Amino acid sequence: MVFAIILIILDLLIIILKPVPEAVYSLTHVIIIAVVVLVIWTSRWVSASDFFYNKSFRLWVVPFIITAILITLFRDWDAEIVHVYETLFTALSKGQNPYLEPVIYHRLADGSESYSQFNYPPAEIPVYLLVYILLKQWNYGVLIVSNLIINILVALVFSIKTPDLDWDTKLPYVLLLIVTTLYYSVSTVFLSLIIAGILLLAKDREPTKKNRIGLILAISLGLLAKFFMLPFAAIYFFHKIIEKHEWSYFIDAAVVLLIVMLVIMPFGWFNVVRSTILFNLNLDVRSEVTTYYFNPISALFYFLDMRTLYAPFVIILFLAATIATRHLPLLNRIVLISAFCLLLFPTPEDQYIGSIFGLLILSKVAELRLSSPTIGNRSKDMLIMEGN
Repeated sequence: MVFAIILIILDLLIIILKPVPEAVYSLTHVIIIAVVVLVIWTSRWVSASDFFYNKSFRLWVVPFIITAILITLFRDWDAEIVHVYETLFTALSKGQNPYLEPVIYHRLADGSESYSQFNYPPAEIPVYLLVYILLKQWNYGVLIVSNLIINILVALVFSIKTPDLDWDTKLPYVLLLIVTTLYYSVSTVFLSLIIAGILLLAKDREPTKKNRIGLILAISLGLLAKFFMLPFAAIYFFHKIIEKHEWSYFIDAAVVLLIVMLVIMPFGWFNVVRSTILFNLNLDVRSEVTTYYFNPISALFYFLDMRTLYAPFVIILFLAATIATRHLPLLNRIVLISAFCLLLFPTPEDQYIGSIFGLLILSKVAELRLSSPTIGNRSKDMLIMEGN
């Protein structure tokens, strides 16, 4: 909590002082810090019974649902992301490599245009390209519809895989999953994270071969969609291989790496890594190429003029968080570190708030099942009494 207060104070100072003229400063950072605190507090100190069966507590989703809908409706319909994919489709139709050639539209803080490489992994491309080909048009509305379809699929998978929760109980969370972050291109990794989380739902026992294959595919798709899948993949394999010494998971990790390499090979391995991972870790390049939104930790390295140390500092903090949470259940641990990563990323990635909430919900399902192994045979009234 003290750490969060320090970050909020630092964030407010950043907004006031504006250390980099070409950057954009907003209260989004403060909202993200508040979300991180909410997730950590809920994950550690709110019981699973209260999370699902305390009607008063479940009201926490209401402001997020309303906010998500309002942002979707009133967001700039000429947003940068629309033009990013528009130029991407044009580049692909001409046979150009969007990870090598400067053909992708970017909008800087002063409103000026810049053209550079595509900064998202390739699994972001097929879904939107398919919709673009089918509808023969691309705009903000098409983006929203594309994401809405995938989010509905996410909610459907969640509903099917949680039969022990009645509809009255999970309806608020289903609605949250459907309306979250429709205005970004994050639905592919959102789907990957939820599927991977569901495969870890049961417990930290040895998963079946079917589940392991499913996790390999889900993690691979997520890594090929957004770098936000990295915390999940890193913690999962660190837990299995380093902590539990289950050496067969080296094969799983190798298959994930092979799938990723095969998919990005047509674009050039180095081209993709440079335009995605290295791009996000290099503060100088990021602020020059596209609009830069400060996060408190990345901003600190600007203040101290130590930008080259940002990447190793983030890696060290991530490893420290991984070790510090080693005693927690795997899914709960993934939720906490993924939330913490919202503070480590170079920009305040509010686009991943929906994914964080999805993982939090699944971790609470896992906690409920572990604390109530006979939940399917117990009455709803008993659980409600426990929640109250």
